[in-house]
Amino acid sequence: FFRSELPSALWMASPMQKLRVEVDSAPKPCPRCDNPVRTSPAVEYADLNALRRIQTQAMVPRVVFGIFLSAVNFGAGCPWTGLTFGCVPIINLIALPLLWLTERTGFARDLATNGSCLCVLASLWLFGGGPGAAGLIAFVYIEQIQHRVEEPSSRASLWWVAFTFLFSLALCVVERTVDARHVTPQQTRLPETWYAILDWFCANFPGLLLYVTLSQLMDELTKSRRLLEESKAQAERLNEQLLEQQQRLQTERTLAHGLIANVFPRDVAASLIALFEQHANSLGGAGPEDAASAESRETPVGQLGVSDVFSSISCPDDLEPPEPAGPWDGLRDRVSRILTPCYRPFAAILFGDIVGFTSMAAAIDPSTVVQYLDAFFGCVDEVCEHFGVEKVKTIGDCYMAVRFADDAAAPAPALTRVLAVADRLHGIAARSPLEGRCMSVRVGVHVGPVVTGIIGKSKFAYDLWGDAVNVAS
Repeated sequence: FFRSELPSALWMASPMQKLRVEVDSAPKPCPRCDNPVRTSPAVEYADLNALRRIQTQAMVPRVVFGIFLSAVNFGAGCPWTGLTFGCVPIINLIALPLLWLTERTGFARDLATNGSCLCVLASLWLFGGGPGAAGLIAFVYIEQIQHRVEEPSSRASLWWVAFTFLFSLALCVVERTVDARHVTPQQTRLPETWYAILDWFCANFPGLLLYVTLSQLMDELTKSRRLLEESKAQAERLNEQLLEQQQRLQTERTLAHGLIANVFPRDVAASLIALFEQHANSLGGAGPEDAASAESRETPVGQLGVSDVFSSISCPDDLEPPEPAGPWDGLRDRVSRILTPCYRPFAAILFGDIVGFTSMAAAIDPSTVVQYLDAFFGCVDEVCEHFGVEKVKTIGDCYMAVRFADDAAAPAPALTRVLAVADRLHGIAARSPLEGRCMSVRVGVHVGPVVTGIIGKSKFAYDLWGDAVNVAS
């Protein structure tokens, strides 16, 4: 994602550094047959054409350098040094098609750089040191500097610098102790005029090459700095968008939890919220211990068993095939276990009904009826919440609520709370006239064992079943 969103500067360790993505060469299973398949290491480059252009710009001065010195030495009758200098453009011209026609840019660069340095060191040996040595040695060092800039992790340039230092030192010692002609196959010496031209060229060319190299480096650094600033600004924008989305997700999460808590009883809502959070965490790698704890929360105490008599009940075969499974389908069975009807040994059930409301509502506008019921039942909801009584549902103008005993051996507190709500219902009705008519309520209360839960697979609605419910109604 970030590679597609951000500029390539963030993927380069240095202005001319290629981005390497090493692929593990260990055997990996084939996606089709699960057999181990060995993959070879792959190298991926960031902005490969830009890297090729940089290498080409470095090859052009080498070709000019080699052609000029080869022509000078052949013209002066020094075929050995002319041959070694002539190998420099040949090697670079061989590396050029490898650079542009293949992806082996590293091999092409090493061939051009190290081959040119080898030819220059061979020319030092053929010269036997002497004039021009300083310029040639500087050329080798500058080439290795450029190689180190392009490949900071490579140790090859360090070995070349050490070898050049020791090789030039050995040539200087030999030149000062014995005749140079005894250590080189080339017996011909350049005229003094040619040496003057060679000294001028070797003194200026390394500095010119260093200036060109550093200019390219600074241009790339400036470009990379600009891209990095753009990348930083874009990263900040992405971060702001991420924070905004996190705030939206948190708001949606709060609203969803509030809706669940408002639809289901407290214990059922807590189990559902815990299940959804555990499922979301499992997508991020929650361990089996979390899953086990969630399973334990999903199974209510006193869960009813299902008789084998009903195991033969099935849906018709001519129904349409189900839709492809989604996140909710994966949780449906686990939610069903939480919502499976449970046995409650003691419950105090309340039914409240507005007297004469059905006949009265027939002569009133439906919107007025709905607004009245919404206000009336809203007051009842506040009363139930105050006394700790659980609202079950509304059926027309009828209100149903329940309170379970915390201790089945001491049910009186639960019944006391329900009776307090029943007493308040009469006061709410007396203070809530409809179309100028005073209203009254009938309240039925009964206690006993019930079964609570949700049945079916969609449009969940919490309900109670049992003789105590029927008597209260």
